[in-house]
Amino acid sequence: MANALGGQGDVSLREYLAEFAEAAVNLEGRFWGSLRALLFRPGLLTSEYMAGRRVGWMRPLHLFLLINLLFFLLSAGWTTFSTPLQVHMTSGTFPHRAVALDWVNRELNDPRLEAETWSELVTAGGDVELDETTEAALDRLVDYAREFNRRSEITARSLVIVLVPMATLFPLLAFCRRRESVVKHLVFTTHWTAVMVLFSLVGGWLTIAAIYAGLIEPGRDDLMASSISLSLILAWSTISFCRAYGLGRVRAVLAAVGMTLWLTVFLQIYRAILFFVVFWTL
Repeated sequence: MANALGGQGDVSLREYLAEFAEAAVNLEGRFWGSLRALLFRPGLLTSEYMAGRRVGWMRPLHLFLLINLLFFLLSAGWTTFSTPLQVHMTSGTFPHRAVALDWVNRELNDPRLEAETWSELVTAGGDVELDETTEAALDRLVDYAREFNRRSEITARSLVIVLVPMATLFPLLAFCRRRESVVKHLVFTTHWTAVMVLFSLVGGWLTIAAIYAGLIEPGRDDLMASSISLSLILAWSTISFCRAYGLGRVRAVLAAVGMTLWLTVFLQIYRAILFFVVFWTL
């Protein structure tokens, strides 16, 4: 019986399952079609979206979220976006390194260890001569780092979305004289960030394959993965800037180089944000 508001009555389980299957098939079709266009026709999805031709394509944010999910399912525990505590406190390229080192010292040790002693302990760990105080501090650090890294992996799955507005700053500034809409920049960088996540995955798996094939030594895996990913991003960005913004080849190459350089900067900012979010919520 139809309800008082003019509804269609009860839906049978068979009808519900049929609707669910239809929705799943449509979603799958749009996802794979959008993924192919994203990878092999750079800039097309942005152009299509801004032209209003959106039927058959996934929305930019939906596509990004699904690709992000794929990354964390297939990344085999990589720390591309979920930086371990040890790296936060020891990497010389991280702008928040000194703060991370000091805050963790303050959090774990009462009284706090001397800065030099704490830095040596964090860097060398069990390779330094330990007295009773520093050994206890090391034990606390190991336990804290284990929980920090676990929380970091969980937090990164949702926090990675902040990469999109950070990436958007580049086209906003680079094309400010063209008076392009902010929406176009956001759509473009949503697709660009999704590709960056995908190419990080590709670079990682190609590096693993190279290690198993004996082509590189395990100690150089990070460099190779980064080189592969950045090369793919640079090539994709060049074509994408041509198609989405109508740039000539030279300007597109320059824009792609600028965007890739900006990536290395805002990834550091992202890692600083990740540290503070995890630290404050731990």
